[in-house]
Amino acid sequence: MAWDFDCIVVATDFSRASHAALRQALDLARRLSARVHIVHVAEAYKPNFPWSKANREAVERMAREEQTEAERRLAELVREPSEVEVVTKLLVAPQPHEAILSYCDEVDAGLLVVGTIGHAPLHELLVGSIAERCMRASTVPVLMVPPGAAAASETEEA
Repeated sequence: MAWDFDCIVVATDFSRASHAALRQALDLARRLSARVHIVHVAEAYKPNFPWSKANREAVERMAREEQTEAERRLAELVREPSEVEVVTKLLVAPQPHEAILSYCDEVDAGLLVVGTIGHAPLHELLVGSIAERCMRASTVPVLMVPPGAAAASETEEA
């Protein structure tokens, strides 16, 4: 089966690992003449006490603030001009990995790039990670990038 890599989705949580993943995705996109979709998933909050108007309003306010901050940080990631077409997308969902994979289907992604911090095997077994869940459930290839990874273009310049 031949993969079409004209659309690369990179998931970000704004961590060091996801910045490394973004660098890899942009480098690959330059080399493959692909476009990059940077996606962040904000948590879908539910009030603890749905019958309480004050609790509902507090949760809605907190969600709006988090989403506004996430949109600001997404815009910050693409503020510098690039040779690559970049799209940002903020999703709100209770299960980040499901939202990321659904978005990959929606944009017909050929590759998903995610950062990983490399937890100990026991932690992964008990808790798992969003990157791990994406890798296991994805229908497209997944590139998992550790935080210290340098993009190929960075190593070529050295």
